[in-house]
Amino acid sequence: MSILTSERLKGEGDGFLRIRAGKLSIIAEFDFELRRVYIEAVDWRGNVYK
Repeated sequence: MSILTSERLKGEGDGFLRIRAGKLSIIAEFDFELRRVYIEAVDWRGNVYK
């Protein structure tokens, strides 16, 4: 079973969260007012930023 961790991005990714699930990374933005999640990218840990 994977452990999920999250971290706010800085710089160009300001406003986005990086969520790690095992070897995968998900870059997402949350809109709590509209109760929506916008997924920007899903890829292996090293490739998601390229």
